Amino acid sequence: MLYKGEYDYSIGIEQGNMIYNGLKGLSEDKKELKIILNASHNLNLEAKELYFDSIKLFFDKKNN
Repeated sequence: MLYKGEYDYSIGIEQGNMIYNGLKGLSEDKKELKIILNASHNLNLEAKELYFDSIKLFFDKKNN
């Protein structure tokens, strides 16, 4: 699970894609890349509800 903000100043979109693609030991159904719009690096503060809802949904899908 890799979640990042659209305007992340620390890890850009390309770097996020590189990290996601570098997770070669995981199949596509076991990993997720989500770009949260209108947010930068502090997703838990800038897009709190969307961030935590996304994490919950990810784990709910994996546990069912």
